[in-house]
Amino acid sequence: MNNNKYTRQALQNIPNENKRNEVNNMINQFIDELLRHAGQGRKSYFYNMTNMEFSRNPLVPIVNNVYSVPIDEILVMFRERFPDCIVSYQEILTEGAGGIRSVKKGILIDWA
Repeated sequence: MNNNKYTRQALQNIPNENKRNEVNNMINQFIDELLRHAGQGRKSYFYNMTNMEFSRNPLVPIVNNVYSVPIDEILVMFRERFPDCIVSYQEILTEGAGGIRSVKKGILIDWA
């Protein structure tokens, strides 16, 4: 039998905790690569989010790279995790093979 107590505040905070967990999972996906970049003397890291979609419905779970956390909230949480760094959303125009242009979307973390 479960005798845990669930306060009103704890229950009301569950959506925020879910969002925080989502963002922490994002960071966990790339943190080793970011640390490797830093170890090589690089001064920034671009987290490519081009193939991710962001749901406007907070009740939609993460499925097939669809995230329920809006990008502005993601930026706030990234800034908390990377204090003293410049964290910004970027859209970068790139030119690939055959002159085909595409836009990479993501978050730039700059510690220069």
